[in-house]
Amino acid sequence: RYKSVDTLNDVWGTAFWSQRYTGWEQIGPPILAVTEQNPSHVLDYYRFSSDAWVQYEALQARLLRAYGDPAKFVTHNYMGNFPDLDYHKLAGPLDLITWDSYPTGYAEVVAVQLRSPEDPGAFRTLYAHDVGDPYVTGFCHAITRGIKQASFWVMEQQCGNINWSAYNTGVGPGAVRL
Repeated sequence: RYKSVDTLNDVWGTAFWSQRYTGWEQIGPPILAVTEQNPSHVLDYYRFSSDAWVQYEALQARLLRAYGDPAKFVTHNYMGNFPDLDYHKLAGPLDLITWDSYPTGYAEVVAVQLRSPEDPGAFRTLYAHDVGDPYVTGFCHAITRGIKQASFWVMEQQCGNINWSAYNTGVGPGAVRL
């Protein structure tokens, strides 16, 4: 992409980050920095990683179409607003898009203030690990629909607690229906 290490150094601003490179072999994943990592290095790494996934999925889709049942569709289950992959590129070889709906899977980042039915002037905080946030779930539905501008399937639907959160509470009433 950059043709020379000097060009990469200029584009990435490595002089500012005290990371000037003299050879390609010195450049690895953006880890082990003293403080923050060079954002240009991180961005290129994520782009490279995403493109590698896109190429791998395209290979798998070609193999499935070449050796599989032509009456079957090819899909891949996405994870809502997962930012590490370019979902639009990943969707290219797919017949339809699916996603994994986990309404309470965003416990650390989502809280909603709701008016108390008993006291309209009072609010209570409802966290995603209680019943899920309909705005986040709706947002993920909208993202998924927009990838191919078409209907989609839900490949997985949360019906129990999750295991990746700092708070893995049980699913409250109404979360599965949400």
